[in-house]
Amino acid sequence: MKSTTDPRTQIYIALLKFDFFFFLGFTVQFLVVVGHEGMSPAEYYLTIAAIPITVILLIVAALFTRRESYVGQTCIIVVYFAAMAYFIFKLVRMYDSPKAHFYTAARKSLTIFAILTVLLLVVTIATAFVCMRNFNKGLKPHIQRRKVPDVDDAKYSSYAGNENYSTPHQLGPVPSRMTID
Repeated sequence: MKSTTDPRTQIYIALLKFDFFFFLGFTVQFLVVVGHEGMSPAEYYLTIAAIPITVILLIVAALFTRRESYVGQTCIIVVYFAAMAYFIFKLVRMYDSPKAHFYTAARKSLTIFAILTVLLLVVTIATAFVCMRNFNKGLKPHIQRRKVPDVDDAKYSSYAGNENYSTPHQLGPVPSRMTID
């Protein structure tokens, strides 16, 4: 039976954290260095709006994976492909557009962030598919079934006679290895 410490799920959650860093790093650099001059007002404000939207989408992506939602995970994967298209668009625009001179100050760092973000998105999409393939194989029932044992459960259960669990932890057996979360 899978647990919340399933390595594929933990890797996916870690990738979401890296995605957040690279999305935010690229967007903030883009806004600060390029600013109003290199973008139309609508594009500038949409780029600002992308920051909280990205945070919300990454949190929702983790929730959909933990709740094993096929529809939600599929929507998130579509959003990943849209994000990849956005970063490729920005990358092409930095080198081949009439406004390319606005990007010269940060072209190298923006290029590095954009390429790393696209590569990371490819890995995130692949991992999202692997996690989705493993839906309904034990993670969701394990999460839903887990409950905090009360005093009676600890007193009259298998914890009482076992010397390893003579004083039970309030959340149940404590795993012996550390997790990423």
